[in-house]
Amino acid sequence: MRVDQGVAEAGCSAVQTPPESHARAGATAGNRWLSRRRASRLPLAAVIAWWLGTFLVYLSPWPLNYWHVNVGWVAVLWLACCLGLTMGWFYGESLVPRRATRPVAWLPWVGLLLSWLLLPVLVRSYSAFSIFDLGRAIADQRAAYLLASDVIAGEAAQRRLLTVLVSVANLAILTSVPWFALAWISRGSRGWALALSAAPSIILAILSGRDSALGPLVIVVASAVLVAIGTRSLSAGRGAFLATAALLGLAFMFAWRRIARANVSGYVYSTCSPGTDCTEAVLPTDFLSGLHGALGYASMGFEGLGHALNAQWVFGGGYSHSAALTGLLGSPSLEVVQEQLDSLGWSSLGLWSTSLSWIANDVPFAMIPLLMVAVGAFVSRVWADATRLTDPINLTVFAYSMYVLIYMPLNFTIGASGPVYVAFLGLVLLWALRGLIPGRRYIG
Repeated sequence: MRVDQGVAEAGCSAVQTPPESHARAGATAGNRWLSRRRASRLPLAAVIAWWLGTFLVYLSPWPLNYWHVNVGWVAVLWLACCLGLTMGWFYGESLVPRRATRPVAWLPWVGLLLSWLLLPVLVRSYSAFSIFDLGRAIADQRAAYLLASDVIAGEAAQRRLLTVLVSVANLAILTSVPWFALAWISRGSRGWALALSAAPSIILAILSGRDSALGPLVIVVASAVLVAIGTRSLSAGRGAFLATAALLGLAFMFAWRRIARANVSGYVYSTCSPGTDCTEAVLPTDFLSGLHGALGYASMGFEGLGHALNAQWVFGGGYSHSAALTGLLGSPSLEVVQEQLDSLGWSSLGLWSTSLSWIANDVPFAMIPLLMVAVGAFVSRVWADATRLTDPINLTVFAYSMYVLIYMPLNFTIGASGPVYVAFLGLVLLWALRGLIPGRRYIG
């Protein structure tokens, strides 16, 4: 059998050849240990390692000694989610391979164009600075954050039409970075396109003093690294180094920008993460400040989850897991789990409480591990598609699924951005529908 060869020559190579061909043509010495079975579970291993690592930081009494509210139930729930995700992944591997379809290689180029066309509009709606004030915003991130907060709060009602338009445009825009990142990582081409596709998000983040677009950017590139390893176009050792460096860079970027926003003249940064017993202290170096800030970001959510387990569950209508959807459709009449955190010794919006507390707005905590089974099966199938027939839609759905999973111990950040979340759901729907199109089965 042959795999349907239907790729137009675009930014990425025709990596839809069978895995055996990849092994013969592109496997390096560093990939010889990476069997097909091991490669199929590479994202699962990365996610579970991250989940357990962040949980161990939370449990450890040093350097951040948390209160450990409901720590026993937090441990049971978190380990059950790890188990559920793993079981779902294995089940997804046993499913019949999906059908190969013709890639839409033109979509990332459309997304690249739209991202630059929309940038001036987004800057005007989410920042007090203009594009020409980039230098001033870099020099004073605290002012950029505070002024952008006033702009965002004052024009919330007027942005609904813009939110809809950007959601539609994001169906193409979201594909740009992962597609061009894979081309650059695996073939050393289209680096200029990757830089141009990433620049609008970076510019907007600097002008608004916010990091919400930078986290996905780093994780999406790291996901492209995983796909490059899975398609044997990048050695496992080099890929693991790049992915780890990307995630560590993400953690320290969050910490550094938090310091930058708090800085007036010099800085005093607290060693204390919310939910700990420590007292205010000044760290002597930027590195130590960044380290404590990074560990706090990675583990704070578990303390919030412990508080959330004291909440009374009410059904949030099926959309309350997303702050953006709640803003568009209106809040439920009853207080959902996340909203109850303000009266349970935590904060519903100011502090993180893992993605589970947001999901619990619509799904009881006891049912979330079962939901993880479905999530694991879904991501397993998307990963298989992304490595067997690399296509902008397959690749983007996988990359943003990894974004959701990596942020699971932190916060349901994707749900706070309506345009990104709606576009992601739209791409998931397109991925599912394209699997129904008649075509040849994948080999493998």
